[in-house]
Amino acid sequence: MKKYFVIGNPIEHSLSPKLHNYWIKENNIDAVYDKKQLNENDIEGVISEIKNDKIHGINVTVPFKMSVIPFLDQLTPLAKETQSVNTIFKKDNKIVGDNTDVGGFEKGLKYINYNLKKKMYLFWELEEWFLQLF
Repeated sequence: MKKYFVIGNPIEHSLSPKLHNYWIKENNIDAVYDKKQLNENDIEGVISEIKNDKIHGINVTVPFKMSVIPFLDQLTPLAKETQSVNTIFKKDNKIVGDNTDVGGFEKGLKYINYNLKKKMYLFWELEEWFLQLF
């Protein structure tokens, strides 16, 4: 049976196990998805469990999206650009960090036909005005 986790601190509020286990069961996948509350000094150990095939993947939430990076073998281009990792998996015997937050956020905005360009222009104008105050 494959094991997957979401890690964070706090983590008790996470609905990820309920969501992922529903789809795991619906698709007859031999796996389980759980949550683990970690402290900063636990990160290296949990990532080593992926290297040793005890865990098959991890989702990362606050506050560890940046602090997992030093323990990974490589980052996808988006994770490297954002310096934020929310998905960790093993590929070709390397531990890889990815960021799926950006794509999910973009799809959500497109789904509701939200015009981000106009909002970003306003944000940049406000930011410039704010910086001039100091």
